[in-house]
Amino acid sequence: MTRNNLTMHQAQEIARLFRDRRAELGLSVRAVASQAGVSPSYVNVLEHAARLAPRPDLLKAVAEALEISSSDLFAIADWLPRRELPSLQPYLRAKYGLGSRDAAEIDDYLTRLQARRGGGSGPVDREDEH
Repeated sequence: MTRNNLTMHQAQEIARLFRDRRAELGLSVRAVASQAGVSPSYVNVLEHAARLAPRPDLLKAVAEALEISSSDLFAIADWLPRRELPSLQPYLRAKYGLGSRDAAEIDDYLTRLQARRGGGSGPVDREDEH
């Protein structure tokens, strides 16, 4: 991770992710800030996409307080090391601009499809290379 600047779109995606997750967990801004070791105003700034150059360590601390994986967060910020893959919903939001509801619907569909086809954790015997 060599840069810490976000585009406005990335900042808005992270803001939406943080707000939605905080509401989902029923946490206040103060509670998240306390868990992350940052000020409530910093959480507010992130939730309103008002900072385009956040410190990665503080951004990660807020994400951890919200139980959001670093991979998901860094995928949105385009800071993800190439070896890691994000989970599907943040990827769909970041890559295709889908809302949380649409991304969740696709994720649910793929989960059902995977169960119907017997699960599996990925390609077998290099089948993805054909």
